[in-house]
Amino acid sequence: MKELNWVEKYRPKKFSEYISSDNNKILAMLRKPFEMPHLLLVSKTAGTGKTTLGRLIIKHLNADYLIMNSSNERRIEDFRNKVLKFAKSAPVNRQSPKIVMMDEFDGVPFLVQEALRNTMETYAAYCKFIITANRINKIHPAIQSRCALLNFKTPPKEKIKERLKFIISNEKLNVSNVDDVVDKLIELHYPSIRNMINQLQLVSLDKNFIKPEDFKTMLDLDAEVYKALKERLFIKARKIWIEHNLNCYELLNSIMELVLKDTELDIETKKAIIWLIADTNFRMAFGADDEIQMAGFAVKFIEKIKNENK
Repeated sequence: MKELNWVEKYRPKKFSEYISSDNNKILAMLRKPFEMPHLLLVSKTAGTGKTTLGRLIIKHLNADYLIMNSSNERRIEDFRNKVLKFAKSAPVNRQSPKIVMMDEFDGVPFLVQEALRNTMETYAAYCKFIITANRINKIHPAIQSRCALLNFKTPPKEKIKERLKFIISNEKLNVSNVDDVVDKLIELHYPSIRNMINQLQLVSLDKNFIKPEDFKTMLDLDAEVYKALKERLFIKARKIWIEHNLNCYELLNSIMELVLKDTELDIETKKAIIWLIADTNFRMAFGADDEIQMAGFAVKFIEKIKNENK
C-alpha cells in the first residue's frame, strides 16, 4: 500500500491541533457564524496552515462549502459556472452560512477578481468567502477591503516542536536526539510547517537512524536542482522541487544567483538565462501556473546549456 503523505496524514482535524497564535480570535469570529467576515489568509511563505485553517472553519461550522484551487480554476467561466451558481443556491445547513474557499487566489487575474467583488457583496448575508494567498499585492484592493486580514507571520515554535515530536513518536522513528532533530527542522524551514514534515518523511525513507545533519537547507536543495539542470536531467530536477515542495518564485531567484556566480557559463549564456528567468517570473505574476511555468523554464534552461556545449 502506498505510503500516505504525512502532511495530509497529520493535517489538524480540530482547532486544538492547529498551530497558530490567532486561535482564540478565530474561534471568537465563529461564535456568530452569520456575522463572521469574509477572510483573507495571507502568508509570504507557503505551508504555514492557510488551507488547513479554511478547512477547519468549514468543519467547525458544518457548513455547505465549495473549495476551488485558484491556481487551476481561474477563468471567468470557472467563476460563473461554480462560484456564482453556488453562492446563489439555497443552503442545506441553515444554521451556518455557506463557505466558498478560494485557495491560492493570488494567481487569479484581476478581471475575475473584479467579478468576485460583486458576488461577495450581494450574497454576504449567507455566503462567506475564505481566500488564501502568498502575495497580497496580487489581490485586488477591492477584495482586500471586503475581508478581515489574517497575516500568518509567526506560528509558535513551541507548538511546532510538539507536533513534530508527536509525528516522530507516532511513526516510531529512530532518531539520535529528538530535540536536536526537531530544532534542526525548525531552524532550516521555519515558518513552513509543511516543509518540515515533508523533509522529515523524505529523510525517514532513506535513513534508519536520523540525525540533525541529515536535513538539507533550502539553498542546498536549490543547488541540487541547478546541478541537475546543468547536467540536463529534467526529470531529476523536477522531482527535487516537487518532493521538497520548493517555492517556484524563490527557486527562480536562487537559480539566478547561482547562474551569476557560475564561472563555467559565458556572459552571453548568463544573459540569456536571466532573461528566461525574468520572462518566467512575469508569467507567474500574471497568474500562469507556477508548476507548468517552472517545468517550461527547466526545458528551456537545458536547451541553453546544450547549445552552449556545442
